[in-house]
Amino acid sequence: MSVVQGQDRHGGFEIGERYHSALDEALVGGDFYDIFRIGDDQLGIVIADVAGKGLNAAVYTAMTKYMLRAYALEDSAPERVLARLNEALTECTPVEIFVTLVYGVLDGRTGVFRYANAGHEQPILYSSSAGMAYNLDVTGRALAFVHGSTYTACDVVMRPGDLLALYTDGITDAGSGVNRMGVERLVRIVESEATHSAPDVANAVLNTALEFSGGRLTDDAALVMIKAVQAGVEE
Repeated sequence: MSVVQGQDRHGGFEIGERYHSALDEALVGGDFYDIFRIGDDQLGIVIADVAGKGLNAAVYTAMTKYMLRAYALEDSAPERVLARLNEALTECTPVEIFVTLVYGVLDGRTGVFRYANAGHEQPILYSSSAGMAYNLDVTGRALAFVHGSTYTACDVVMRPGDLLALYTDGITDAGSGVNRMGVERLVRIVESEATHSAPDVANAVLNTALEFSGGRLTDDAALVMIKAVQAGVEE
């Protein structure tokens, strides 16, 4: 069992990242996040869950991560990156492997996060002006199911105080039986902690998930918090 913590700044944004591996690493699949630079002013941000178990899942996790990076560095548009990635994964993965994933591009100049969601958990966006959080749409099916899947990209304009939460189901499924953390509780945590830094919100979410699971997660958990702390250069 291991915990990975990270934090970063990109223009007017704070980023908090957390990864917590499950109790038995040999039995679980591959959750991961990835953050990489695209040019001077943009970041590629990914969170994903690769279905499968053990070493097999680890292989396809690495394949997914680095193929996506390669495609994004050629053409960063989320809808085209996911369409290309789906074709490659459908061709080269066994039928029991599929991937849910959110990939977006954060523009540090404009404050726009342009994303596509391939069947993954719905990101949560906290609006500081409205004082509430809501879920962002899924924009296409999971990767590696069928050839020819298409994906729609959506734009989110992040203003100072707004907070975006990306996560895997290891967070919301923490617990057992009917006593699980769940999406509604995650939304409430994001709303109640949104005035704090992105790393602090990430800690609050992970700590709550660990409380629900008695400190022993049975599935990998990954999350990325993105907080706008000042307006972009271009308004």
